[in-house]
Amino acid sequence: MRLTADCPLMVTEEIVQMAKEAVHLKYDYGTLLTPDDWFDGTDAEIFTSKMLKELSKYASNKQSKMTWEHVTYPLKNDSNFFAHKLFWPKRDLYKEVPKLSIDTTEDFMRVRSYLSQCFWIK
Repeated sequence: MRLTADCPLMVTEEIVQMAKEAVHLKYDYGTLLTPDDWFDGTDAEIFTSKMLKELSKYASNKQSKMTWEHVTYPLKNDSNFFAHKLFWPKRDLYKEVPKLSIDTTEDFMRVRSYLSQCFWIK
């Protein structure tokens, strides 16, 4: 499973459900990174060790900074890279939530402000 430090606000139940379904259905890859259906900042991905080896070979052959920095880049951006994929979930509910990943001080302040409005955090 891939969780990143810039996405500290995980929705555990969704990650567990996505992982269970990916394992049960024998997917090579599962993700919460569905554009416009999930909110940025709670990203999670799951993939098999076999898929990780394939991704490593792909990165070695392409010699691209993007494939080295973003392990699963070809799964989302190269239609020739084959994998049984699970995109989880499809929800309109989250379209109104702002970017929640934290890469900069400004991001931190925005997320802090958003959370204080939602949960009365000081």
